[in-house]
Parts: sequence; C-alpha cells; structure tokens
Amino acid sequence: TCQAWLGNASIMVEYKGILYYVLSDDAGERLCAKDLSTGEITELDAWKHTEDYFYSCALERCAYDRMTVFLRKIPNEIRNPQGEESRETFLYDLKTGEKQALTWEEEGESISILAMNRDYALAQYARYLGDDPQSDVFYDNYALRLYRFSDGSYTIISSEEENGFHPTGDPSKTYGNIVVFQEKDTLCLYDLDK
Repeated sequence: TCQAWLGNASIMVEYKGILYYVLSDDAGERLCAKDLSTGEITELDAWKHTEDYFYSCALERCAYDRMTVFLRKIPNEIRNPQGEESRETFLYDLKTGEKQALTWEEEGESISILAMNRDYALAQYARYLGDDPQSDVFYDNYALRLYRFSDGSYTIISSEEENGFHPTGDPSKTYGNIVVFQEKDTLCLYDLDK
C-alpha cells in the first residue's frame, strides 16, 4: 500500500514530524495523527454520525504542543428538522493527549482563533445576526480579543465600535504569533508573545 494514502483526509497540518488531519467517511469524523518517520497512524478522537445528526470537524491552530479543533454538530434536515446546530472548540495537549472544551463561544457568537501560545489565544469575535434572506449582513460587533486558556477571560484588543476594527477572511493575516489587522484605514500588528 502507498504510505501517502490517508483516505478521505482533509485539513492537514504537519507539526514536529507528525501529520495531523481529519478523516471523514460515512461513519463520522476522526481526528488522526500520522508519524511521518514511522508511518504509524493514531486516532486521537472520533465523532460518530447518527440518524439525527452529523459532524463536521476542522483543525484551527497548532502551536506550543497544543492544537485547537472546531466541531459542528449539524442536524439531519430530513430526519431531524427541528434539531439545532451546535458548535464547540477543543484544545488538545499533543504531549499528554488531554482534551479541554473551550467554552468561550455563547449562543449567537462566532470566535475564530488566529494565533495562540501556551497561555493565550488571539481570536476574531463576531455576533451572529441570523439568516435574513433580505440582508447580506450576517454578523456585527466584530472585535479582536485576547482569551486566557486557563479561565476563558478576555481582553478586547480592538473593536469595530471603538477602534473601527475591520475583520478579514484573509488567511495571510497571521505570521507565527504576529497578527495583522485593520482599524479604519490603518494596518496594525499584534505580537502575541509580547
């Protein structure tokens, strides 16, 4: 068999000689790790689809021997039309295997981690307005927040209301632990390690 074949793998990241990836199939989503020197594959976590719900998993960030994983539990619209979608973010310690649920996101909020170190995560925050077919605006109240892993507390670094923070979906806004962001017509840098 070919050592490069991983199946229906997606969202891959190489970190310290290990390839982390999400494996999707009819049974569900699996978070896997492949040691690139030995070829050994380890399943780190798994979420099984049910008749009422299916899962979608995405790797967000990997740094300082930690990895964040974003998980959506999505209702099957045919079998479970009244079901509600849920979203969770987990922090995995890649040395110990410990998994911690990050409970920062409240109902109607969106938090996307841009950079992280051992103690903090810099994230883009937005409040979800709902799916209004008459509007192309789904989020507002954008902010750049610094979250503490230990207790979930945060400090607002920049906000749409106070500083004119302008969100972007551009993946090149992060360079290691330095994040480039915009306030009105000014580009700013935030170094997570300082």
